[in-house]
Amino acid sequence: MDRTREIRAVLAKIKAGQHVEYLEAVRVRKDGTSVPVSLTVSPIHDADGVVVGASTIARDLSEQRAALEAAERMAAIVQSSEDAIISGSLEGTITSWNRAAERMYGYSSAEVIGKPAKLLTPKGRAGEVKAVLAKIKAGQHVEQLETKRVRKGRRCGRSPPQPGYRPSASAGH
Repeated sequence: MDRTREIRAVLAKIKAGQHVEYLEAVRVRKDGTSVPVSLTVSPIHDADGVVVGASTIARDLSEQRAALEAAERMAAIVQSSEDAIISGSLEGTITSWNRAAERMYGYSSAEVIGKPAKLLTPKGRAGEVKAVLAKIKAGQHVEQLETKRVRKGRRCGRSPPQPGYRPSASAGH
């Protein structure tokens, strides 16, 4: 929608006494650079309830957009990796699963996301997952871990050493 039509649509809502929230737009700074914003526009009423003006709040979306782009780049790297990359919550629930993990373990992401990581653990090795989670919860780095895992109902054999695990600010979220 061009800016003239955008303004007309907002003004029509304001005149009708309606609020406009989360309208994404591009505005121009004093220095001439463009900035993506989220607008909230609210009508201002006089004592009789007649709309006499509007109040606008503009939120700069630059940092939010940059963070989204960085997250999308990271997701693309994880998905295209030839290494199985699996993440999980601090409770041991699988939260992400890339294509290499699908090839290695035989499960699609739809089959395992939301399931407990013990699904991949052979009998007698359940303590490994608990120990790793306990270290991460304590904020400790987990060095490479050589282990055995289960491939869709059967043992995989020896898994290559897993890269170290580090607790992150978003762990468990």
